[in-house]
Parts: sequence; structure tokens; C-alpha cells
Amino acid sequence: MNDARKHFVEAVRGYTEGKMDWDSVHERSLGLIEANADEFEGDSAIQALHFIFLADSRDDPQFRADDSEIKELIPKAERELT
Repeated sequence: MNDARKHFVEAVRGYTEGKMDWDSVHERSLGLIEANADEFEGDSAIQALHFIFLADSRDDPQFRADDSEIKELIPKAERELT
């Protein structure tokens, strides 16, 4: 389960660095569900990122998080993995 979350957080970082597109990270977000790694305890940064990327690129951009919000969550999510 932790591996699926780790790969997801790495994909989110790749998105913010311009190495991955939104839909690729969206697919990783869906992968958390398939890997049963989408259950989180408490207020989780990984959970917040997961919810953000459940939206695909065809969804209205006004409902998507902006890059600054995503970048703020990445270090918190990485700490949760340790």
C-alpha cells in the first residue's frame, strides 16, 4: 500500500516539475483506489492530493487546485510516507 502512495506522491512532484501531465497523475490517483491505498487516517496531505487529482483534465479548471496549493502539500505528503 505504501508503494502505491509513494509512486503517487512522486507523480505529483513530477507534475509540479513539468515532467508529468495532469492526466498521468490522475491515473495514479485512480491507481490508489485499485491498490486499496485510498483509505487515510485523519487529515492527510496524501488524501488531499488524492482528491485533487481525482478530477481529470476535462473537468472545469475552476474546480481544480492551483499549483501553489499542490506544491504546498507535497512536503507534507512526503513526511507522511516516512
